[in-house]
Amino acid sequence: MVEGYTAEEVHSLIADIFASGTPSWPVSRKALKGLRLRQVTDAIKIHVASVYLQCLAGETPAYVYEGLKKYWPALIPMLPVAFTREELWNEFEDLPPDERSIKLLGKGAGFAVNQSAMNSEQLEFNEDETFESFIAYLEIICKEHQSPFDHILGHLSRRYIYIDDTIPVLKG
Repeated sequence: MVEGYTAEEVHSLIADIFASGTPSWPVSRKALKGLRLRQVTDAIKIHVASVYLQCLAGETPAYVYEGLKKYWPALIPMLPVAFTREELWNEFEDLPPDERSIKLLGKGAGFAVNQSAMNSEQLEFNEDETFESFIAYLEIICKEHQSPFDHILGHLSRRYIYIDDTIPVLKG
C-alpha cells in the first residue's frame, strides 16, 4: 500500500504552518512529509472542493468555503518560499531563528521570481493553474455534473493520479 495523506490532513498541516507566522516559517521542505509542492496545491484544491460540496449539500456553513476561497489565492504562491529547499535550509539552519527566517525569505523569494534559478519541483509547481481559475472551474462543474468530485480528481490528475482524497507520497 502506498503511503499517503488525506487532502484534509495536508490542508491542516499547511494552514497550521502559515498560521504560526514568521519566524516559524520558512521551514524545511521535509515538513511536507515527502510531498511535492504541486501535490500540496492539489491537496488544497481537493480539500476546498470537498468543503464546497459539503456547503452545497447543506452540511457545512457557506462562510467556511468563502474563507478558503478568499485566503488561499494569496498563500499558494508563497509555498515555495515558506517551504524552503533543503540545500538552503542546510545552509542557514544553524542561525538564530529570526536571522535564519530573514535570510531564507530573501533567498526563497529570489528563487520564486527568477525562473533560471528554479529547480524542477518549482518549475512543476509554477505550471499549475491559478487557484482562482480552479475555483471558477469548481463552481461550474459542481452545478453541471452528477459526480463532480470525480471530475475534479480527473482535472487534477494531469501529473499525479488521484482516485480519492488521498495524496500519495512518491518515493525516489
